[in-house]
Amino acid sequence: MLNNITEIRLDTKRFITLLRRPEAERVKNIGIWYRILNSVGKISVITNALIIAFTSSFIDKIFYTHFISPDGSLNGFLTFTLSDFNISDFSVEMNILSETDTSVEYCKHRIHKIQQNLLTQ
Repeated sequence: MLNNITEIRLDTKRFITLLRRPEAERVKNIGIWYRILNSVGKISVITNALIIAFTSSFIDKIFYTHFISPDGSLNGFLTFTLSDFNISDFSVEMNILSETDTSVEYCKHRIHKIQQNLLTQ
């Protein structure tokens, strides 16, 4: 019992004197943390911009308006982004089209013509 009382008194003294929260001091700035937070902020802006640019059609539209479109508009952008697929390339066993619908020769799918040319080479 004497040991427990002594240990409780020593723990109390330690909590009161040694493990106290430090007193607040006024400083002019936050030191190195300003540069760290500034760098993280810049990296996050660049990362978000790249994610938006590469997961949307933003770059494709800019490329089309500046290099492909004759008048600088987005007229014809949809046909630029879609590629043609010849239906006759399907094998006969697949029997995709009904025999009555012979007017369809090509279907369009979402792959750029540039990518399709690279894939066929």
